[in-house]
Amino acid sequence: YYQRGLGVGVVMLCFDKGEVFVLEPMRLVGPLGTTTARGRWNWSGPLDFNFAIEGGSLLEAVNPERRGPLGGRFALKGSVGGSTDAVVVDAWASSPDVTFSGSSLGAGQVELRMVGRELDFFGAPFGGARGRLHLTVKADWPGQGNVRVELKDLKALLPAEAVNQGVTGALAG
Repeated sequence: YYQRGLGVGVVMLCFDKGEVFVLEPMRLVGPLGTTTARGRWNWSGPLDFNFAIEGGSLLEAVNPERRGPLGGRFALKGSVGGSTDAVVVDAWASSPDVTFSGSSLGAGQVELRMVGRELDFFGAPFGGARGRLHLTVKADWPGQGNVRVELKDLKALLPAEAVNQGVTGALAG
């Protein structure tokens, strides 16, 4: 999925009486973590799917080449509903400790809601940070959007030499 290693496992899709598309409970284990999903789509009715990732790698989630300063584990739970005309995705992600260049930024908890092509992402991505992101997803990702961020202490994002010299700061906007 977008060059991410979802893992190895068995995925069973079947059609029930030619009217319902069924994704049997599945489990994939790989670099992203342990991914599970299950659900149904009745041709004349709504989408009804659930998914989760346990023991997820934050670095793999944001950069499938697994290079960069971000680290930590995460868990994700969500659902897909609505219809094929207006898909609704709700998801909740949490991390006990987000790290940046080996420094702890603290725990994170965020929520994602997508209705059709409108995506909202909000919560505390780590420690004292608060954020909200809204995107209108177009044919090519990521589309257009805006972001608001509040970070009360920048120390964890600064080089150790700067912190040792007393450099600190905050960010809001």
